[in-house]
Amino acid sequence: MRLLLAAIVRLVVMGAGLAAYYAALPALFPGSNDANIGAGLLAFAGIVVVSLGWAFADARRRGSSSTVATWAIVAVAFGVLWLVGLATLEADDSVSLSERLRLDAFLVVFTAGLVLLPAALGAALGDRSRNSE
Repeated sequence: MRLLLAAIVRLVVMGAGLAAYYAALPALFPGSNDANIGAGLLAFAGIVVVSLGWAFADARRRGSSSTVATWAIVAVAFGVLWLVGLATLEADDSVSLSERLRLDAFLVVFTAGLVLLPAALGAALGDRSRNSE
């Protein structure tokens, strides 16, 4: 239960941060209505940095095994929720929501990896720094 609660807290904070980033996009990149690769890379970098840093801090407190388990839950849930959010926002008359979800399902794996790989590295580094003290 504690693991699930920790995952939910991390998921809510990361989701709120991503929502705030999307809300700030017009101010960060004014006049850009086309695809903006820089905005996407900035979002990915933010996710990587937050996952790495937070997992590092978690592993220093709790060890790497529970940290990686927590972040695995966060990674899968974040990937699914981001896919559903994007599909909902980008749905239109030409493609239904279910078709968009099916077409973009690979994004779940990509986004989960974007969260889990840095988190696993952060957990390993945090556990190692914990053991060296």
